[in-house]
Amino acid sequence: MLKIIYMAKLKEQLSIAEETIEWPGGTRDELIQLLRSRNQLWHETLAPENVYKIAINNSIVHQNAHIPENAEVALLPPVTGG
Repeated sequence: MLKIIYMAKLKEQLSIAEETIEWPGGTRDELIQLLRSRNQLWHETLAPENVYKIAINNSIVHQNAHIPENAEVALLPPVTGG
């Protein structure tokens, strides 16, 4: 299992704060691809040009990191401001 938390703008756009999904283990990119395959809204919201960060068990990852079973993943949209 994998707990996914959607933060800020992603939570609003996808109308979901968190969920738990079946997850045998895999990479960051495999998770994003799985989520994008849900429907057009997910595909567009999690598109590669929408740069976002992912935290695995409270640590930000910057590359295609492995996500183990029973992890907690947070999807964070880009932060803007000045």
